Amino acid sequence: RHLIAVSVLCTALFATSYARPLTFQQYFTASLPTDEVADLYQDSEGFMWIVTYNGLVRYDGYDTVTYTRLSNQDDSFEGWLHVMAEGHDGKLYIGTERGILTLDKSNNYLEKLDDVMTADLNVTDIVVDSIGRVGTGGDKGIFRSDASGKFSNVDLSRPSTGRALTDIIDLLIDDRGNLWITSWHRGLYRYDL
Repeated sequence: RHLIAVSVLCTALFATSYARPLTFQQYFTASLPTDEVADLYQDSEGFMWIVTYNGLVRYDGYDTVTYTRLSNQDDSFEGWLHVMAEGHDGKLYIGTERGILTLDKSNNYLEKLDDVMTADLNVTDIVVDSIGRVGTGGDKGIFRSDASGKFSNVDLSRPSTGRALTDIIDLLIDDRGNLWITSWHRGLYRYDL
């Protein structure tokens, strides 16, 4: 027993003598459109994407590229940026306060997704399933793209009340193909895709 107690004491003393305080370093704040960072995402090519409320920043480990305007407009984004996901087509889907933006990485063309169903959706999360369908959740419920890229509402009416599930906070697709959904004031749900 004494040998075990001495071993534990020596290990604790050794660990505390080499323990260093945690240090945090703030990175490239001058390159960010705003200090209000909403999301971080790493794409399939290894680029780190920093989603801020007023713009999007790509970081390659050395330099940053900032996107604060749509490619076909001189105006800044309409609504704050929230989240990002990469589709199987290599496009980035950016959820905003007023719909979805897409960024074609092959030509750096950033545009608003022309889709009636998601045009005014306050997007809180975006996921991509195993066959490449893009799913998004927000204040008006959950929407999913079909093979042509058009979105439709996923009817998740609650059997007990008949009311649609809205005010989505977070989405996650597990390894069995289940969509997990959190909703503001309505709890946690699982949907078999």
